[in-house]
Amino acid sequence: MSLRTTLLDPFSPPSGLMGQTAILVSMSGTEGFLRSAMHRFTGLGRNRRTHSGCPFAYLFLDAHPTTQRQKTYGPLTIPGLHEFQPRVSAGKNLLHAKLALLAFGPGRHTRPSILRLAVTTANWTERSARHQLELLWMIDVHLDRDSEETSEEDLSDLAAARAFIQTLAERYHVPRRGQSRSLLARRYHDLLDKVDEVAPRSTRPRFMASWDESLLSQLQTRHASQPRKNLLMCGSGFFEEPAALVHGRKPDVLRQLETLVSSSAMRVLTANPKTAGAVAPWWQAQTETDGWHLVLPLDAASRASRDLHAKFIYVGYRREASCSNGWLYLGSGNLSRRGLLLSAATQGNIETGVVLDVPGPVEDFLLMSTLFLSSDPAPTNELSERNPSPEESIDLDSLISVPPILRAWARSDAPGGGPRLELAWRDDLEPGTTVRIRWASGEPDATDACVELQPSAYLPFATAHFPATLDISNEQGTGPVWTIPVESELGHYCLPPPSPRSFEEALAALLEFPIDSEGDEDTDTPEGSDPIDPEEPSTDGPPRRHIEGSTEPRQYPLHTVMEFLEGLGTHQSGLLLDQLEDWLLHLETLLPATFTPGQTSGWKGLGLDLMETLLAPGFRPPGMTSPQARRYRSIIEHSVQSWGLRV
Repeated sequence: MSLRTTLLDPFSPPSGLMGQTAILVSMSGTEGFLRSAMHRFTGLGRNRRTHSGCPFAYLFLDAHPTTQRQKTYGPLTIPGLHEFQPRVSAGKNLLHAKLALLAFGPGRHTRPSILRLAVTTANWTERSARHQLELLWMIDVHLDRDSEETSEEDLSDLAAARAFIQTLAERYHVPRRGQSRSLLARRYHDLLDKVDEVAPRSTRPRFMASWDESLLSQLQTRHASQPRKNLLMCGSGFFEEPAALVHGRKPDVLRQLETLVSSSAMRVLTANPKTAGAVAPWWQAQTETDGWHLVLPLDAASRASRDLHAKFIYVGYRREASCSNGWLYLGSGNLSRRGLLLSAATQGNIETGVVLDVPGPVEDFLLMSTLFLSSDPAPTNELSERNPSPEESIDLDSLISVPPILRAWARSDAPGGGPRLELAWRDDLEPGTTVRIRWASGEPDATDACVELQPSAYLPFATAHFPATLDISNEQGTGPVWTIPVESELGHYCLPPPSPRSFEEALAALLEFPIDSEGDEDTDTPEGSDPIDPEEPSTDGPPRRHIEGSTEPRQYPLHTVMEFLEGLGTHQSGLLLDQLEDWLLHLETLLPATFTPGQTSGWKGLGLDLMETLLAPGFRPPGMTSPQARRYRSIIEHSVQSWGLRV
């Protein structure tokens, strides 16, 4: 909870490690922040993530439409991030939880060595990062159980977060692990499996969620046996709307919070004056404070533009100028009925949070500063009932638009059917649904193609040149257009057609490995603010060499194939054992699509057996395990076939 902590910190890899896979949950997430988070997490620019062939992060957002959001993000909108499509059941409650589960390792596709859990009061948005006061709690768990830095309490929190994600996933179209060789499915489930591998023995987690029991009820149960303490401090960005028939009554949530402390306890509440909701008429109408003190939020960085958005409850003993024997709740639940008093099972929000021991002693001014509590009374005449809380404004009866087809799988050797795309139709479609599908074939000088299909149908292709995405719309071609990913036979994303480039440039891009972090491009920002990485450069890899009016020198097939074999063999022979997993995915994704048909067509008449050559010692990577060797053979066979050569 350091004042220098930023909302991008959960995405920053520990020293010497790389970001591998992440699962993000939030009510909302904006394109700008999520792009910055992906850049920070992977160390890769936009184009490199586009051509990585796999998702690095999975996103669960609330399923209800807003003025800013009518559908999920497409696969190329934020490269490397896949947002799950909601089922109808996702509309039952407002998804208000805010957390991230992340894996880090020595390579982007090696076995992870650290799992991180972050629980926050913030959405994954620029507004939360730059213009709101937020709280963040984060733990790193070393997967070596003998590590002194790993505690049973941390393992319990990981397990509880995993259970929350699994329950949430039932309300979304999450692919099953067994679906083909899909990296989209495998990387998601692999991350959750890593949590299972370090399951705790028997320790109550600090992490909690509101599926069957409200957050406040859980707090009351946790501390029922403890003596009632004499200090309550709490805050929230939003409160419930004033009740029409009992205007000016103390909000129910404050009445319930009073049960956590003694009857004579000091009670401190902070609220944004302009969004005080039911607090405003209650405070303005009362003559007795009932032990409550309403204060203004404190921005220690003195940035007047930042509003309080953090949600917290602190209970402890106050003696003179210090606090001790306390506990702190922070999380997504606002001090409102749907946020704190109701569970998801009783029409409340889906909320998460953590309860932390704060044994102290800690000086009261330091604790108040950390929790954004000032000593300045809130001006009664400036309090407003206006409450733009999404809890009150979102229509729970409506759902964002969801595509009838979720993704597609390429099949170049479908028995009896030739090349085709098999389609993952939603399992809850109305009978007789017809969709229109458009795509760019990827062939030179090809125009977009369009077909109409009904569920269970597949999409035939004349050749095995498949598009990277499909655009889906209704039968009339009106209404929303959804873009869905296409996965190759090897399980990774099909790539967009490469930009025109010479053979040497294409080969150099293939051999540019390992890819180190491209650095963090944060710019200087005022103290206490949260920097957002600017948009990454639009190009990655070797620069294009082009002179106006010039043409590429003529290249003979024998020269290019020998340059390819020598370059790839030399590069592979120098790989380290711990680089092989990353290299195989790099090769699997890029090799089939590296060269244009014009650059490989001349290889057909040379009489060379590329399969035999690239599998031979001196050309293949040394030290592969048996599974790696089988995977390497499959990659070479698929690539040679994609170039139209004999296997």
